[in-house]
Amino acid sequence: MNEYIRICRIDHWLKNIFIVFGHAVAFVLGPGVDLTWANILVCALSLVPACFIASANYILNEILDAPFDRTHPTKRLRGVAAGKVNVPILWGIKVVLIIAGFMMAFEFFDIGYIIALALLLLSGVVYNVQPLRLKDRAYLDVIAESFNNPIRLWLGVVCAGATSWLRCRLSGAHDHCTGMVVVWSLVDDRQALCGIPLH
Repeated sequence: MNEYIRICRIDHWLKNIFIVFGHAVAFVLGPGVDLTWANILVCALSLVPACFIASANYILNEILDAPFDRTHPTKRLRGVAAGKVNVPILWGIKVVLIIAGFMMAFEFFDIGYIIALALLLLSGVVYNVQPLRLKDRAYLDVIAESFNNPIRLWLGVVCAGATSWLRCRLSGAHDHCTGMVVVWSLVDDRQALCGIPLH
């Protein structure tokens, strides 16, 4: 069991600290985004799906890297390369993590958060899976990894209820923004769980 947990790389969840930076941006710059206990709870909850998806990506990385790891002096000791784990069980854990992450996202957050979470999952696929497998391409591997932090930042902003503010800023038309917020609220009225006024 310890080996399965190790492959999920829970110690790497710290990278999701960028989501907290997104929370801070929303609370400082987002009009109508108040620092209430309800909002703090939602922000804390927003870390969970991102951590699940991160672990799903790490599992994918471990499985697909196994053929290369077996020839490496130290990486050959990793769980999959050393035959310490059952690969079908790992695939199952990966699927469960993805399903759990997106179930939470659909239950508690709006479409902006769900899209950002999907991008985080997609980045793991693009990074690890052929024919792209950017981790094997010089410079592109660094660029691909660097995209994850802006995605995490966006996850933090949208979960804190600043999506309406950002749409106002990007549209450049304040009067038009109110209509955009109303339409967006119709897409997913569960945003009300955040306790954040839309106007």
